[in-house]
Amino acid sequence: MYSGLAIAVLPLVLWGFSSLGCENPLSEGTCAGATALWGLILSVPLGVIVFLVGLFAWFVSRFPISK
Repeated sequence: MYSGLAIAVLPLVLWGFSSLGCENPLSEGTCAGATALWGLILSVPLGVIVFLVGLFAWFVSRFPISK
């Protein structure tokens, strides 16, 4: 479950950085500040949604619904 969370959040954090015009926010001093913070803020809700979908899929596979 935790690996699913990491897989869901990490690409979205990187997407948040790149979508705001910072190709490599860690190497650019101007982008590493507020823009990186906004990238995290914008990507966290998407990461949570993907995590919940993954959790639901895990739950269904663990406890199959049988008629």
